[in-house]
Amino acid sequence: MDNYSPDIESLEAFPLLTPGEMINLASNNDKDALSPGKPPLLTLHTANGMAVTGLLLKSNGTTALIALSDENSNVSGRLRYQSISDVSSVEIHHPTQLECLLMRNNDGTANQDPGTEQELNAEEVAATATKQMNSQLQTDTEWLIDHATFTENDRTAVNLRDLLDMIRSVLSKLCDDEVGRDAWSEIASVSIVSKKDRTIKVSRRENKLSIEVDLEKPGHSWTRQRLERELNHHL
Repeated sequence: MDNYSPDIESLEAFPLLTPGEMINLASNNDKDALSPGKPPLLTLHTANGMAVTGLLLKSNGTTALIALSDENSNVSGRLRYQSISDVSSVEIHHPTQLECLLMRNNDGTANQDPGTEQELNAEEVAATATKQMNSQLQTDTEWLIDHATFTENDRTAVNLRDLLDMIRSVLSKLCDDEVGRDAWSEIASVSIVSKKDRTIKVSRRENKLSIEVDLEKPGHSWTRQRLERELNHHL
């Protein structure tokens, strides 16, 4: 489990969701975005004052299936079928586990069922995301994705999409004023390279940025705060 503690600024960036939306979003996310065998650890607080802690296995929109556990994810072997309508609040024990998933839903609505989505392709993901990013930031930055450094599959496509989404979110904030926009306008190209066990590393050489992460790792090897700190340092 990610033992990194996000600061208050990272947590404030999370979208506002109802308890039901949070449960459905966390259960219907892209499975490659989480480590195998590591469902989200939540505590569900009900309207009558009861608290239910466990691993969220699945949800159908009305009922959530919970593997009861302690706060260290040690399961008891018992299951609970929890009515979502009775849940008044949801406590997320490891926010970084769901950070990219939640940031993709900053309009306050949950993703559609992944089963209805088309299969992701890393090249198409990169082309679409970088085009949108340049349009939003009003730049013509060249984005160079080194596809030779990772295996093309659903997991790497999802991780690449999440990384580019978070880069866009961070850059939107950094370019919110003239100083930030001027700093970013100096960057001519950004290369993204996958490197095994790399948490995240941003380097700069003249007007070129390089971002290294592990795109093949289940879950995400980066967090918003680390990415923001790295980009701030090199702009």
